[in-house]
Amino acid sequence: MENKDTIIGYYWDYISLSWKKLIGKPFLVNNTIRLLVPKAIVRKHYVFNVECYIKQYILKDIQEDIIKNHPEKCLRKEYKNGKRELLPPTRKELYPNFVDGRSHKECALNYTANNKKCSDNFINDILSKIRHGYGSLDDNQLDMIVYQKNGGNFYDSSY
Repeated sequence: MENKDTIIGYYWDYISLSWKKLIGKPFLVNNTIRLLVPKAIVRKHYVFNVECYIKQYILKDIQEDIIKNHPEKCLRKEYKNGKRELLPPTRKELYPNFVDGRSHKECALNYTANNKKCSDNFINDILSKIRHGYGSLDDNQLDMIVYQKNGGNFYDSSY
């Protein structure tokens, strides 16, 4: 394979809100296109998933709404010191009714379309976690993944 301009892949153009072809000279190793990725963004596992978003953000938002707008659905707790508190249904109790047999993605999209504050909180929290290295790999972990194919032999002559 020659190293000439070719379609490398596609990318999302946020201005035109459409997919565009990425054309250029690909990075080749043994006539195989390789994608170079900044190691700061590489993760072994997803930093989050839709179920996490539902359980930690959406259901929390629903609990807050229940306390504010439907206190009759809350348990009333009184402590020895006289402090009173409304306890909404737990997230575990709310989860089955919220999902109700639908896909997590569908539930999250429907809720988020009408509750932007929830998604804003989630995005801010996730960005903060990522900036602070949450889920990132150290050099040794990254080496184990990258060089695993050839038995970890960094000096394999085929490269």
